[in-house]
Amino acid sequence: MKLTLASVLVVATVLTGVTGCVAGPDPEKSEFAGRAPLASCGELKLAQGESVPAQAWDCLEAGVATGAEFVVAKLTTEGDPITYYFRVGPKIGGVDIFIDSTQDKWGSGKWDRRLCTGEDFATIIAGCVATFVPVEG
Repeated sequence: MKLTLASVLVVATVLTGVTGCVAGPDPEKSEFAGRAPLASCGELKLAQGESVPAQAWDCLEAGVATGAEFVVAKLTTEGDPITYYFRVGPKIGGVDIFIDSTQDKWGSGKWDRRLCTGEDFATIIAGCVATFVPVEG
């Protein structure tokens, strides 16, 4: 059997398709798509150097007993957006955060999910949540 350059390229293409960069869906993205709807506390887009005003968390705190979601889009140093979905509710036990980094060319390019817990809402925001978005305080 004589191998030609064309046949080698076809085999390489087939093998790459089978064993190469084939990724399944991000579990966090699937969880995000299937999340229960909650009352909206709005959306905030932060420019470079901006922080989320302390009073912006009031709606989210008020929704702890009934459920609420607050969306913050923040630009990376390179200018790529990362979107954070902060969620609270009676069955959450803290602040549930879905993180969409799919537009961040220099980051993971994936979805992530974190749960911030603490003694009280202010502590959660000033501590864990502030590691994701800058919070005025």
